[in-house]
Amino acid sequence: MKKAPLPANEVKRLHALHRLDLLDTDPEPAFDDLTMLAAQICGTPIALVSLVDAERQWFKSRCGLQVCETSREVSMCAHAFTEPDGVLVVPDAALDERFADSPLVVGEPHIRFYGGVVLWSPDQLPLGALCVIDHRPRTLDASQQRALKALARQAEAQMHLRLRVRELRETSLALQRQKSRLMQQHHALEERCEQLAVEARVDALTGVGTRRDADHRLGDEFRVALTLNLPLSVALIDIDRFKQVNDTYGHARGDEMLRQVARKLASELRSDDYLARFGGEEFVVMLPNTPAELARKISERLRLAVETGPWQAPDELTVSIGFACADAHADSIEALVAAADAALYQAKGNGRNRVVAANDMPAGQSALRVVR
Repeated sequence: MKKAPLPANEVKRLHALHRLDLLDTDPEPAFDDLTMLAAQICGTPIALVSLVDAERQWFKSRCGLQVCETSREVSMCAHAFTEPDGVLVVPDAALDERFADSPLVVGEPHIRFYGGVVLWSPDQLPLGALCVIDHRPRTLDASQQRALKALARQAEAQMHLRLRVRELRETSLALQRQKSRLMQQHHALEERCEQLAVEARVDALTGVGTRRDADHRLGDEFRVALTLNLPLSVALIDIDRFKQVNDTYGHARGDEMLRQVARKLASELRSDDYLARFGGEEFVVMLPNTPAELARKISERLRLAVETGPWQAPDELTVSIGFACADAHADSIEALVAAADAALYQAKGNGRNRVVAANDMPAGQSALRVVR
């Protein structure tokens, strides 16, 4: 028997065949119905849907035949690949030099007649054939050939549907993976946004509020106090002679002192009060619903808490505090902070380690910034 030549696009053909996921699968009515109809229409005892693999031909559907595969070397369907129109009709295999000595002709199933129509992939690669087989010589009339071709198209449609389902499944999995990646990126972005939001609100060194957050909080609280006619006090706190701490003990020790002072101040405040690092060694305290006299008491408590320490190095540490109350300086939050700032620098100028209220300062006096 002459072996059918390999198609020029054999590698691509095999790839297309394997993508179908049909080889070695269970029988399916969609294909079995077609072989049954092919056998009845053509009047043959055998009809097959054959898929030609690299070394074998495997029958996805078989009517009138027990075996499920044969060697590719004896495959008549492989010879159909070489036909210009993809149709191979062998009236008498015993008289055809290509098949006369084939074991399928001289032995079981004793093939004499073969008629096959090639099954093509969507990109026109030959995958196998829908074929009918008889044990006696015969032929197919025109209507039978048309019917066999129509049934072959239906077999192709089932294969293409199978391929489409696989492609859709792969696309779905790819979309799921892409969605998963996007969700991971989204979560990472949310975490980064949360981290940036925290960084915008919380001072990295001391753990209290940042200057930016303080500006927002002070503005919001000022508007509430103005609307509800409630007192609002703001205190500015500056660590005395902090430059000497850095110069004497180093910046690492200075940073540690800033953290400790921040914790000390926070521990003395009420739950509704707000503490932020205003810059360098300066802190701001917002005291909601707090009139001037109560603000003075709280400021003195803060000053005393720092003065009594205890501190390891330096042995002594003090703060100067200036505060202002919105009931006396209510033009704007900027004016309130400026009044507290002026009072702070009055405290620094008066000898440090003391509390000065904006109301304590003579009218029209401007505070001069002094070397800390």
